[in-house]
Amino acid sequence: MSQWELLVTDGHVRAARWRNAAPGIFVGAVVAILAGVLLGTLAPERVPSTRVSEAKEALADRQRTAVSAFMERAGEIDAVPARAGMAATPEAAATQIVAVVTSLNSNGRLPSDVEPEAPEEFWRRAWEPGRLHAMRRERTVVLGQYVAVVPGTVRQPPVLARQYVVVRRGSDGGWRAYCLAVAGNAPCDGERLDPASIPATLRPFLPRGAFAEGGAG
Repeated sequence: MSQWELLVTDGHVRAARWRNAAPGIFVGAVVAILAGVLLGTLAPERVPSTRVSEAKEALADRQRTAVSAFMERAGEIDAVPARAGMAATPEAAATQIVAVVTSLNSNGRLPSDVEPEAPEEFWRRAWEPGRLHAMRRERTVVLGQYVAVVPGTVRQPPVLARQYVVVRRGSDGGWRAYCLAVAGNAPCDGERLDPASIPATLRPFLPRGAFAEGGAG
């Protein structure tokens, strides 16, 4: 064995191998960095969570405003309807609502004399005194009827007010009634709710264009 071979150790061999491999490693690292930069520019921009939450809140605000605007005149009665004397008394109206809740809790259906209507028909508000009008979407029912808040006389027809009630099935499976707090509406026995506080619930029940047009009713 030559003197030179004795001087070459394993460490010298490994160092020589690293020196030979260094250019390839450097080129690979540069390629990886460039690829990462390229992918970063092509990837869709991530929307910060704050922007998402702000967008959701802005949408909710628009919906609340639209519902409030639409329901602002929901309690109005332009003229005394025909057969106004057939309108339910406050006690009879309360009994009607109880019957609806009882039927829904019993068999999941509306009473046989309550026929669901399309929103366009319901919101024409050409209601028939003495009849309970309804809309239904899965776990929510919206009811409307005339209530004689002041009884009629031989010479004077009764003073009528519209009554709006939301009946909703809770997470426990039970149906409960809530009064919609509409200006000029007839009172009811359930908890009062501002329509603008439940825009997502009411949205499927409003006619087409109610949100887009600012709720013109």
